[in-house]
Amino acid sequence: MIKQIGERELLGEFAPLLGEVECGRHFDPRNPEHVKWLQWRVKAFIARGARFYGLHSDDGAPIGLVSLLPDQNLPGLPWHGDHGDIMHLGVAAGERRSGHGRRLVEHVEGVARELGHRSLMVSTTEGSEAASFYEACGYERVTVIPGIHGPSERGLVLFRKPLRPADSSP
Repeated sequence: MIKQIGERELLGEFAPLLGEVECGRHFDPRNPEHVKWLQWRVKAFIARGARFYGLHSDDGAPIGLVSLLPDQNLPGLPWHGDHGDIMHLGVAAGERRSGHGRRLVEHVEGVARELGHRSLMVSTTEGSEAASFYEACGYERVTVIPGIHGPSERGLVLFRKPLRPADSSP
């Protein structure tokens, strides 16, 4: 079951997975500085309006998470509030390649439609499994920012997916 989760769950049962999503294998949940940094990140995303959703197994164990950062409406400017950004997506190592990631993405797409968003954006490392995953979910490459973390690093690829309104048929 996918449900909205808050700071307590993110910094509790979902902290190791969120740390991995944020930092890869470099995150160490035993390192107090890493934990403090993750607490700061979670508070910053929540302050910006991010919504986090968690997927639990039947026995209550965390399986995966996704976050949506909705664009804020600004009266008088019709292009504000028409898209959202997927900021985090992660599935526990033993649960990957079981359709959970796609379920989480489809869930957040539904939330974005309900908010009136016409598209979702997401970015990830160029050439990664995540990039292939988003393409398989119907996201289109918009651009690549080469060497974002240095000249020898892979680039950052930005994807976009147009969303049909919630009441439209396929």
